[in-house]
Amino acid sequence: MKTHKLISFIAVIFFVFLGQIFSQEDVNYLQKGNQKLESGHYKNAIRYYSSAIEINPTYAEAYYNRGAAHVELNEFDFAIADFTKAIELNRNDTNAYINRGICYLQKEEYELAIKDFNTALKLQPDDEVAVFNRGFAYDNLKKYDLALLDYLQSLSAKQDDLDALNNLGMIYRKQKNYDSAYICFNRAIQYSPDDYEAYFNRANLNKFLKKYKDSENDFDEALRLNPDYAPLYNGRGYLYLLTRDYEKALVDFNNAIRLDENYAFAYNNRGFAYCQLNNCEDAIKDFDKSISLKPDNHSAFSNRGNTYYKEGKFLEAVRDWENAIKLNYKLYKELTAKINEANLRITDAIGGGESRK
Repeated sequence: MKTHKLISFIAVIFFVFLGQIFSQEDVNYLQKGNQKLESGHYKNAIRYYSSAIEINPTYAEAYYNRGAAHVELNEFDFAIADFTKAIELNRNDTNAYINRGICYLQKEEYELAIKDFNTALKLQPDDEVAVFNRGFAYDNLKKYDLALLDYLQSLSAKQDDLDALNNLGMIYRKQKNYDSAYICFNRAIQYSPDDYEAYFNRANLNKFLKKYKDSENDFDEALRLNPDYAPLYNGRGYLYLLTRDYEKALVDFNNAIRLDENYAFAYNNRGFAYCQLNNCEDAIKDFDKSISLKPDNHSAFSNRGNTYYKEGKFLEAVRDWENAIKLNYKLYKELTAKINEANLRITDAIGGGESRK
């Protein structure tokens, strides 16, 4: 289960300049745009900022705030264009570099994001937001040592930074430094007992380390805090698969799918539970759905192959296992043995006078 890393501070940064008062006459449009932006009327805000820019094409603040409005509408390309113009007009605008970098993060253009955060940090070496976001970008590029340094710097400035604690904990887990991962998640819970994220991360760590009861307790607490988050149900359901409590697993996967009907992994996991309960028909339906939602899901192909084999449909099983190997070559040894066994079954059936379509 992959945890979510939050970038929950974006809006706070975008509002840095909104309360400033400017001396130009066209400030009225800017102020009206600010009022609309603060009240959530983003398209109207864009209109006012555009009017300010028509009057004064070199109005850096109007470009900056219009970029903020575009971000709220998830229009990141437009936002990048506006922040770029703001930077052209004011090369020392640290926040414009940071916000453009955050837009690049949203577009998963991590190298460009890092470049902007580096520029921001040259202008303002201790900017916490630039440091954290650069760490986030390094994290996504799997440059974990660099990400770790940035998260540690974030925590040196603010020891109760929950995002930094959770992300740092996840890096320690990837580096197999489990004790340090526990320390991070425990500290996050200590600082914010009502934050489900740290419980979720610790639950997954406990599950990975086969501390199943501790994992269940953490999932239970996370779900108490956030009962409408589908990945929590999927995560606990997977835990129940590991403990072979398939009926409980079904309940959790049903809830995950109820909350997110396009949750490919939940369908795959529920299909596995159905198969273990000898309900092959519903298992196949779930694997079909999972594959339709995520055609590169090697696990769903492998599981569907296992289910077909269980039903005696050896040709279908071989076809699915071959597809699984194409998607994940690490499965070659395991599934090739199964394919060979299925082919023997097919040969035996043909030799016994049976025919298959």
